[in-house]
Amino acid sequence: MKLLCVYYIILLRDSDCHCSIVPNIVEFLLNHWKASIDDDCETKMKKKSTTLITTILIIAISVFTCFTLSSAEDPGAGPFAQVSGLRWTDDAKNPKNPDSIYPYVSHADLSPAGVAYSGYDESRLNIILDELKPYEKKAADDKVILNTETALPLLLDSLFEETDRLNTQLSLLDIKYYKDANNEEISDLSAKYADQNVAISDECFQVLRDILKGPNGALLKEKLTDEEEEFLATYEDMTAREKKLYNKETKLVQKYDKLLLNCSDPKEDNREFTQILSDLVKVRNQIAHIYGYDNYPDYAYNEIYCRDYSSDDAAALYADVKKYIVPLYVASCDKFYHSDVQAIFDYDDSGDTILERIAPYIGQIHPELKTSFNYLRRFHMYDIDDSPQKLDVGFTTDLPEYGSPYIFNKPYCEAADYSVTIHEFGHFNAGFHHKDHSLLMSEGSYDIAEIQSQGLELLFLEYYDELFGDSADVVESETISNILAGIVTGCMYDEFQQELFANPDMSGKEMNALAAKLADEYGLIDAGYTSKDLAHYDWVQVSHTYESPMYYISYATSALSALDIWAESLDDRNSAVDKYMKISAVDLDKAYLEGLKECGLRNIFEDGVVKDIAETIKPAVQ
Repeated sequence: MKLLCVYYIILLRDSDCHCSIVPNIVEFLLNHWKASIDDDCETKMKKKSTTLITTILIIAISVFTCFTLSSAEDPGAGPFAQVSGLRWTDDAKNPKNPDSIYPYVSHADLSPAGVAYSGYDESRLNIILDELKPYEKKAADDKVILNTETALPLLLDSLFEETDRLNTQLSLLDIKYYKDANNEEISDLSAKYADQNVAISDECFQVLRDILKGPNGALLKEKLTDEEEEFLATYEDMTAREKKLYNKETKLVQKYDKLLLNCSDPKEDNREFTQILSDLVKVRNQIAHIYGYDNYPDYAYNEIYCRDYSSDDAAALYADVKKYIVPLYVASCDKFYHSDVQAIFDYDDSGDTILERIAPYIGQIHPELKTSFNYLRRFHMYDIDDSPQKLDVGFTTDLPEYGSPYIFNKPYCEAADYSVTIHEFGHFNAGFHHKDHSLLMSEGSYDIAEIQSQGLELLFLEYYDELFGDSADVVESETISNILAGIVTGCMYDEFQQELFANPDMSGKEMNALAAKLADEYGLIDAGYTSKDLAHYDWVQVSHTYESPMYYISYATSALSALDIWAESLDDRNSAVDKYMKISAVDLDKAYLEGLKECGLRNIFEDGVVKDIAETIKPAVQ
């Protein structure tokens, strides 16, 4: 399970005010408590006072939150649902719609200006951890205000909420970093927090593990899933060596980011790119060995990406893709390049314009998609406009404190930005409807997540005539080519990375030769995606190889399943939309094949499935 933990400041606020109120409450309670006892009593009760203050703080925050919420008013976009604090919903009259495909999740009502990184005071979390430690070996003294059965669950809730705030601020810091990776101050802060993140996560897991194994374990079990309980029960303290390796990994990735941002010629900078990757391969293989794996790909498949298929299954998929999908991909690119390609540049639209233009069609696909889309726009949970300082990346990240995802993207400044926005909204919608505390949250199934995004892209093709008019055919051709490219490059980069980790002493020259060989086998040269010469060097611009290796196969598996949905939509759109909505509601804790079975989609690893998908969509592609 990948460690997730960050730093941030608690902000309890009304709908218009951004002032922090908790410190004032804390100061008042502390002063009131200290004033009520004499010096001698204060000394005697020092150990109990911290527990009492924490308990009072928890109660005070809850009371004050309820008071604040009851007086909040919607500034004009619909009624509030008074559930789980200051929360937003489109339907206050029926917030728990029994007919909804999604579980009910509440979401913070924020400033229309959106959210921003504000920093974090670590002392809040330290207080909670200190208060939890006595519960590891014995019951707390029940002479204080609350007994163990009441106090421990409250403290655990506080821990989960506090780490949600931590993770929210780290996500916002990541966004700030990607906005300007050349900013040394932000870069240094990001590296510092990454180190502290590892240490804080480790301490949280240690405390929870010891409580779980102690006399109060039953109270903690009530708040855990079976998977979370198993993780904590078997958790081992992180060693200094592990922390050093994670720190080294972070610094190498940042070194790559800066090189990529300032790179004008990947061939000229190739030696430095390949050296960074060589160092990362060695570090990551060492991390895999610590966790009992022979190599990093097997570790990543199982522990990071939670896959229920193996590297051997992926290798068999490589062969099917080369045989059935690569010819389709080359044909689709040929069709695109022989159309009015220049027309795509007529749609260099701002992020707000794109969202406004696709808005009418969101509800036409399915009415339940409107709730998350309205929230995205109302609270500006996105940064999708161009900036020269931005890293060339696009992603959707989670802000657990607010119960909302956030979309970040550096646009292409052409029509593809529409499909990218729709793609990222697919991620946003799925994340919007699932709420888990981030401390114990695993990375989940990226294969399922990418169906949720790519499936929506393909269902949106239905509206391209209205969106793009005379340019609809060329824009559709570009979208389909990009989906097919996801399958082709998904397999290609997975095969490349498998070879890389199996041969950690591979030289830069050998890396380049392998990349060019695979580019040829997967049709990228025939498709005009790259050239024979450039294929030796442009592979370094795919950041996943450096930042999240073994991720790329998820683009292939998910795109094949998304094409399976689209293929069905060509004959029965209602059935296809129904399957898409089911997969959009699948919790990412479910593995890929398990999720497919639940939603009535085919297993792409079974004989003949890839071939059948290719033959079904062939007329529409060519």
